[in-house]
Amino acid sequence: LVLQTVSAQQYYPMLDSINIWNYTGNMIGVSTHGEPDFPCSYPNWVYGDGSMYTGADTVINSRTYKILYNQNWSACVYGYLREDTAARKIYFLDAIGSPEILLYDFSMQIGDTISVNFPNGGGYFSSGLYRLNSITTKMITAGARKVFNLNCISCGGPTLEWVESVGNLGDVI
Repeated sequence: LVLQTVSAQQYYPMLDSINIWNYTGNMIGVSTHGEPDFPCSYPNWVYGDGSMYTGADTVINSRTYKILYNQNWSACVYGYLREDTAARKIYFLDAIGSPEILLYDFSMQIGDTISVNFPNGGGYFSSGLYRLNSITTKMITAGARKVFNLNCISCGGPTLEWVESVGNLGDVI
């Protein structure tokens, strides 16, 4: 009964017309065309290029994505984000067209598992199989949001905290 109540609650989308995030860790492997140069390769908040924003929409393989730029280096396209609001999932496609990866699945239920891959080493987090242990609520500036608490069951790493409409501290968004 509790799971039905959680899944029936309103979903707050992550992507709208303007989105700005601070990139707090090199979690998602971001590839660029040709020889990677500093501003266009991996964002690094230590050097002041940690704010990212979405620009205009673009269509790739018949899917609509928001273009993801670096706020200080607007000529650099890090990749593309797409949200399936019906499925409550957010996807990332890097700038050279590698396969699309699932960033967030806000349709998960307690006990569900998901394979999470941090191709750039992960920093604080480890790649592995994560289990959703609980869904709680947190107050943020925009109001109450669901928080998905996932533990890595294959790597013993720290808990991932996905906040609906926000993302994860330390991830691309």
